[in-house]
Amino acid sequence: MRGHACGCRTMALNRVSQLCHEITRLWLQLKMITGGRGINGHPVIFLPEFPAFGELPEEELQNVLHYLTSVPSVTASGVGFILIIDRRLDRWAAVRATLLRIAGSFPGNLHLVLVLRPNTLFQRTLSDFLFKFNRDEFKMKVVMLSTVTELHAYIDPGQLTTELGGTQEYCHDTWISHRTAIEAFALMVKTVAQTLQAFGTELAETELPNDAEATIDLLHKHTLKKDTMKEDLKVALSQGRRLLACINEPLQTDPEYNMTQDEMENLATVHRLLGQLDETETAFDDFWERHCTKLEQCLQLRHFEKHFREVRPQLDVMSERLVGFSEVSISPAHAEHVLRELSGHEDKAC
Repeated sequence: MRGHACGCRTMALNRVSQLCHEITRLWLQLKMITGGRGINGHPVIFLPEFPAFGELPEEELQNVLHYLTSVPSVTASGVGFILIIDRRLDRWAAVRATLLRIAGSFPGNLHLVLVLRPNTLFQRTLSDFLFKFNRDEFKMKVVMLSTVTELHAYIDPGQLTTELGGTQEYCHDTWISHRTAIEAFALMVKTVAQTLQAFGTELAETELPNDAEATIDLLHKHTLKKDTMKEDLKVALSQGRRLLACINEPLQTDPEYNMTQDEMENLATVHRLLGQLDETETAFDDFWERHCTKLEQCLQLRHFEKHFREVRPQLDVMSERLVGFSEVSISPAHAEHVLRELSGHEDKAC
């Protein structure tokens, strides 16, 4: 059971690592969620200028977009994403191809697409003219912008990175590090919970042994497994606390630091996972206490049964001997002798 759980955990961790590697490799093409939010709380995704966007493999793009739209909370995702597409150095054909691909690939609730249109006079004029006639084919709300300043009508500058005229600090390596750690921790919490559940089912379905030796052996084995489970819980809790400290590190060095929405949601996610671990540990401790009490009572019963089987033949012998004392004594001396014999048998019986 433990080996299977470790194998599943390793496979899942490898998948997390692979996905984060894909995100890192595609960073120059798709610059991830910046942690910014629109005026009404819409999560922001920024696609920087990249001429080869149309050549990205569809599966890789889908994997990254699916992951990115799963990062914000359900509440934030529910209000819909704002997608910023920078095509200032490109042509209208590339703008149109990008919009069509996004319309067919974006997996989340897309509230608005903001396009920084081509800068050259000819391409700008062409994009203005053709966009009016092609607007309906995109099947999403698209707004064409001429400058980054126009973005500020939809997104506060404090929620935008410097390349978009904003002031928000964003480090992709830190983003990847936090996301990888959170995914690994979430997987650990899930694995620990499943392992404890499987162990609890095993305990609940265990038949009580029929002798004291087997009961002692079973109690020992179950206690060893319980100690292993508790050690896994301890490791998971320790990892969660280290992760909290890592996310809070900027506040430790700069009390004036303002966390992004992503960072605050990361904190909320880790707190929620730690809460799940605490609840799991409490439930397991309660179940183990009941199970341990049941085994200890079973052990007492088996000891009693063993002692009873040892004493019963002796009591039967005593009973047979007592039958011989049923006659009335014929003299005082004989009566005293009988009393002494009965007292001796009573002592042995006790």
